Amino acid sequence: MLVEFIKAFFMAGIPVGAAAYLMVWWAIRSQYLERTTDMKTFEKSVKRLSERRSGKKKKNADGEQEAEEKPRLNPVHNKWLAFGGGFYGLVATITFVIVEIGEVWDFLGNLADSLRQLADFSLDMVISFFINSLMNFFTALAWPVYWIPEVRGEFWIWFLAAYAGYWLGVKAALNGQVPIFKVRK
Repeated sequence: MLVEFIKAFFMAGIPVGAAAYLMVWWAIRSQYLERTTDMKTFEKSVKRLSERRSGKKKKNADGEQEAEEKPRLNPVHNKWLAFGGGFYGLVATITFVIVEIGEVWDFLGNLADSLRQLADFSLDMVISFFINSLMNFFTALAWPVYWIPEVRGEFWIWFLAAYAGYWLGVKAALNGQVPIFKVRK
């Protein structure tokens, strides 16, 4: 079990932690999220941003519904929030990127066939592309189903390692620790 935990730490905990750090650091720097050091305040901020992104209406003091302005987000944060934000959304985003990279790799590996298909461009090809994108989206939403056969071990250890990495990455970003590089404004 110790070997499984060490493997999970390096293959899930560190990558998820690094992605969480970068995602939160970038969101704070882009002023999508408020600067805080409290995890609960951070989670509420992510939830508010997700609701604003989806266009949910908020009740005012009189109890009437009023629409908030939708924030203009970069594609990465938009995808993260589309998957729900937080830990679940981050792992879904990572899964989506991994699935998409695998498909690009397959496309490049079969370049001759891919170019032949592009030469026969048709409406079926466009429909197939959109169906494939939709399937990748659902695969990412159901990321536990995707990862269980991939880890070939105790899934709960991998899940805990990934969540610990997420929590540490978010805490480091919220506390302004581990600056990777400085970017001029």
